[in-house]
Amino acid sequence: MCGIVGLLDFDGVLTTEAMRHHLGTMVSSVTHRGPDDQGVFLDDRVGLGHRRLAVVDLSPAGHQPMTSRNGRHVLVFNGMIYNFRALAKQLASEGVTFRGHSDTEVLLEAWATWGPEETLSQVNGMFALAVWDRQERTLILARDRLGEKPLYWTHQRGVLAFGSEVRSLVQLPIVDRELDRDVLAEMLHWSFVPGAASVWKGVHRLEPGHVLRFRHGDAQPRLGPYWSISSVALAGSADPFTGSEEELVERTEELLTDAVSLRLESDVPLGTFLSGGIDSALVTALATSTGQSIRTFTVGMAGGGDLDESDAAGEVARHLGTDHTTVRLRPQDVMRGVDDLGRVYDEPFADPSALALLALARATREYATVALSGDGGDELFGGYNRYVAAQRVVISAARVPHVLRVAAARGVRAVPPRAWQRLGTRVLPRLATIPDLGSKAHRAADVLGSRDLGDAWMSLAAIWPQPPILGAGPTPARAPEPSLRGLMLRDQAVTLPDDMLTKVDRATMSVGLEARVPLLDHRLVEWSWRLPTEAMVRDGRGKWVLREVLSRHLPADMIDRPKAGFDPPVGRWLTGPLRGWAEERLSPEALAGSGIIDPQPVQRAWRAHLAGRADHTYRLWSVVMLQSWLAEQKDVVG
Repeated sequence: MCGIVGLLDFDGVLTTEAMRHHLGTMVSSVTHRGPDDQGVFLDDRVGLGHRRLAVVDLSPAGHQPMTSRNGRHVLVFNGMIYNFRALAKQLASEGVTFRGHSDTEVLLEAWATWGPEETLSQVNGMFALAVWDRQERTLILARDRLGEKPLYWTHQRGVLAFGSEVRSLVQLPIVDRELDRDVLAEMLHWSFVPGAASVWKGVHRLEPGHVLRFRHGDAQPRLGPYWSISSVALAGSADPFTGSEEELVERTEELLTDAVSLRLESDVPLGTFLSGGIDSALVTALATSTGQSIRTFTVGMAGGGDLDESDAAGEVARHLGTDHTTVRLRPQDVMRGVDDLGRVYDEPFADPSALALLALARATREYATVALSGDGGDELFGGYNRYVAAQRVVISAARVPHVLRVAAARGVRAVPPRAWQRLGTRVLPRLATIPDLGSKAHRAADVLGSRDLGDAWMSLAAIWPQPPILGAGPTPARAPEPSLRGLMLRDQAVTLPDDMLTKVDRATMSVGLEARVPLLDHRLVEWSWRLPTEAMVRDGRGKWVLREVLSRHLPADMIDRPKAGFDPPVGRWLTGPLRGWAEERLSPEALAGSGIIDPQPVQRAWRAHLAGRADHTYRLWSVVMLQSWLAEQKDVVG
């Protein structure tokens, strides 16, 4: 895992000395991603830079930028090629010899031997890379299939620049440094920045599974996919699995076990993130089944109540025999770390679980350099509560005229969240056991008024339906196809790379920790689209097939637990220990001072939240996170 940067200036806009200076500054900006080594290549109007986190082959033989044996290709690479040993064996049979034993060299020699298309189809890994072809005078950028590793690029004033993080680009004199208010509105709408645009005009993300080519003589870079989740979904639906349920579970476990085993390759200490949930428990169970000694790490939420899964994680760790560490996240820890989020996430990002993950990453890094994560299980195997709940409510409510459902939804919302909690405690004790009952009642009301499943997904996923960004156009309402598979496809294409994987990458790489995600092995992703929906959601619960696999490794009482999630109780903290901090950022003066956020709707939401009339946790958190990020950019914005 590393940080990569680069410049390509065919037109001679920058002097060689200026290129060298800017390249050095860009490399320094991603030092946190690679604390072990750095390197720069500058030749023929192209510059490549690299910061290294040494994980496999710690010797100088793994140094980057790396030049192929034939001298034609120069590579900078961030990530890990998990099947590099098998690829090395295949290349050796074709006469290729190696100087070291790093996955970087195997990737480079595969590229030099097979070409980009064949290499990208053969590799199993997470990566963002750049290859300079000296013979063709062509620069190629590529990003892994699911978007585990980030890559930003811009082409302004005749210069192409790229980097692992957007901070590497906005400091360049060729970049306009103008914020895109439409993208900021989308960020408040979803709590993260979706799609190929960044918050900076003219700066783009290379999308997952895409390649960018820029050849000498071309006016503009050429973009195109080499793999796409929508194509995988279509192919899987056209070739459904027809075997027995026993064969289905068996094949799933085989793929999972191989995916985990490949991701245990490391020359440095390794562990796993462990919550009380299905996915991380499954990854940890399969890791321990290889016979390797595993360290596990979890985060506990002080004051989190039913949202705290650390006790459940401890039970799983004891059963599996891991060396377990629990990080206790307290409000005072949040106060020390919350302002760091504006720096760690170099675009505004408002997923509250980023707080917990950042604390977990910092604690894990004291013991390990690599950590396996359970991310991806919800998106691939139907694990989100919104899949099950939305489907149940929409189907049940379809028999009631829409106008009556809208009226019923208004009635539910008329009861404040705190009153719902009191009602459950005094009148309906069974409801009182539901974490954050009032908030969930209001979310259910949003679904109740929906016209179909896609509309219900939008009502649950959108944070600010009308984001309070001054000067922004209407936020596009792109509802997914109204089916379970349609919701899952949207989450795999957007929520997974732009929210979940962005969260994991920035939190872990801020401390030089490499996170690996076995459930996103592309073979497993492709397999999941061949499975029937009954293998995903059954009897009102998601991830049926993963539960079946895990039942071979853990007792039922460690599997059949309510899903709690990973979010700290920021809604309670905003009205408690974080109130003063929040009020500084949500005051009319602070909001108006940004010149970007409309204070009136934010103030209405803040007053309603404080009074207990509504739970606006996510709306308010998205605004304070945007405010924190803007404060970090005050010296950057043009």
